[in-house]
Amino acid sequence: MQKFIYENKETGEKIEATPEKWAWGIVYKDGTEFKQFGDDGTFHKFAEINQKEVETFVMYMLEDTAKLFAINPNGSQIFHFYRNTVTDAGTENEKRSRVYVFGFKGKDETIYNYIMPDNKCISTRGDNLIIK
Repeated sequence: MQKFIYENKETGEKIEATPEKWAWGIVYKDGTEFKQFGDDGTFHKFAEINQKEVETFVMYMLEDTAKLFAINPNGSQIFHFYRNTVTDAGTENEKRSRVYVFGFKGKDETIYNYIMPDNKCISTRGDNLIIK
């Protein structure tokens, strides 16, 4: 698996970032791309995105980039975060899973998209999905 490096701009420290199953990518209005896990091995933080220039926000599977979910935020503020769940904690059946949450917040509405552990995507008009 490819290694990705994040360089702390304040300290110069280089930190190895663990690849995710799903990653975000941006297509800017000028057609250029910006990826969480860059083709050059650089890891980028979400805060590095130039929100004002985003044309399309994409969540794609790192192992199969043909599997993706894309949104066009039309100038709205995009967001991305994780929801980690644990079932049967402390038992031999303990299971950990990650849900990838992304979407956009506009003047009149907020859209949340959840990529579930089975790789299906659920969309809601608010953060009201109960994840177990």
